[in-house]
Amino acid sequence: MKRLLTFEYDKIRVIPLGVLGVVGIFLLSLLLEILLGSVFYSIGDLGFKETPLIASIIINFGLWVTKIVILIVVAKLTIELGSPRTQSPFKNWVKSDRMKQLLVLTAAIVIFYRLAYDSQLGLMIVKNFGIDPDLTESMQLILGAPVLGVLYILLIAPIFEEIFFRGIIFGGLRQKGHGVIFATIVSALLFALMHMNVAQGVNAFFLGLLATYVYHQTGNLKSAIWLHVINNAYVVFSSGWMDGTFEKIPILPRLIAMSIGILVSVILLKHYRLKAERLNTLE
Repeated sequence: MKRLLTFEYDKIRVIPLGVLGVVGIFLLSLLLEILLGSVFYSIGDLGFKETPLIASIIINFGLWVTKIVILIVVAKLTIELGSPRTQSPFKNWVKSDRMKQLLVLTAAIVIFYRLAYDSQLGLMIVKNFGIDPDLTESMQLILGAPVLGVLYILLIAPIFEEIFFRGIIFGGLRQKGHGVIFATIVSALLFALMHMNVAQGVNAFFLGLLATYVYHQTGNLKSAIWLHVINNAYVVFSSGWMDGTFEKIPILPRLIAMSIGILVSVILLKHYRLKAERLNTLE
């Protein structure tokens, strides 16, 4: 578990996972999340409804415990330590001390992805499907203890979700011999389904595609975690002053903004791949 939690994936082998194995692991994690999460939510929301701060602390603590339990259970079933007996799904590995060179590029990718998504597609989804009231209530409960809530959203959730969806699911499918595109789509789709609502799910699918791309280019899970952290930070800190901004803008400027976001994102992703390749070849 120490190597797992310090992201030394070059020293860890994810066992080969077929589609049924991946679905089974996903359903097991979902079941554990529902069972454990509901206990802490019930204690916090029902038992301490009159004291929102205590309720939020209990709920945040429950989320941390739930993620750790799921990670331990899934890791025991899917990860082996030591030298890999099968070929790694990655041709090269960007060393951790070089990952900081990709951080600014990763932030730019997230910003232009958000521009492309929020300016049109995200707006259409919210208009047609709305925002799940349970999601809004859950976020309010989590952020009732601001420090713990932000820490969970910006750190705990990205670490867990990237280890699970990119490290284990994507990695397991690749070890099984499935192609990069297939493994990427499956991991992104399950990541979307895990959110259990349309508004978050569609965004999570595209974010999952981006996270898998950077992970595949570097072989280092920190790349996907950083992308996820930056995205969550953008969502948390822009939610106040960005709410309703794009809705007030006419359709043509929004389409132009979306086109610019897509175009620049593609250019940045190509540059990211080239940069990762150069970092791989450094002595």
